[in-house]
Amino acid sequence: QQILKEAKRSINFYLIENCRRRSQNPLGNPWSYAIYHSGTVSNMYSSIHWAYGRRNDESPSMIGQVSRCLHFYFLEEFGDKSKKTSESDDMRLTKKRGHEFEWQAVHSLKDVYEPYSYYYDYEAGFKSTLDLMASGVKWIHGGVIIGQGLVGIPDLLYKVAGQSRFGNYTYIPIDVKNHKHIQKRDIVQVTTYGIILEEVLVSPCKKGGVWLNTNKISEVDIEKTKPSLLKLMEEMKGIKSCSISTEPFW
Repeated sequence: QQILKEAKRSINFYLIENCRRRSQNPLGNPWSYAIYHSGTVSNMYSSIHWAYGRRNDESPSMIGQVSRCLHFYFLEEFGDKSKKTSESDDMRLTKKRGHEFEWQAVHSLKDVYEPYSYYYDYEAGFKSTLDLMASGVKWIHGGVIIGQGLVGIPDLLYKVAGQSRFGNYTYIPIDVKNHKHIQKRDIVQVTTYGIILEEVLVSPCKKGGVWLNTNKISEVDIEKTKPSLLKLMEEMKGIKSCSISTEPFW
């Protein structure tokens, strides 16, 4: 009885009362605040613990990794997570440098807008991104796009001439990478963003780009890569349904 009482009190506070207290909940949306609360220290020490599970959609970055080895996807889906190696210091340093280069690239641009952060509330982030697209801003950093059963957050969305649901302009995806030469997984990742954007924009997304650390943007022919990507995505579905077997890459 005490557990139920505490659970009801917590639900009432975070989803009803706290939403009314704008000084404590600047997000306004009770679910957005609940998602935020699930990652706080106060949640850790509370008698009732909130947890947030993200959408189960595949991400373009995941598909980019799978393009190198299908067995990787099998292990992600069915492998023993306790045997997964932890991130090495070198990997953490590579990620850190990648984030730093992305920050430098984005801050070298003018007229860059970001959707409001909703703490992994992808639907709300998607709506905010659509609002920016509708207003016709030149650059969108960290926009959320949802479509084709996928969720993507391309580093940049760039406004170009063309036709889309918004009028006589459209958007193309550009990913920022801290290496000198474009890689296969970069092309797959950008092409996946393109497939999502086709549903978002209600028009074909034929081109994209990869911003390399040479400060040159290498063009990605999404239209050319799309057939092989769709084949890969079908193979991933086969792995998930256990109709396709895989073997280690080595």
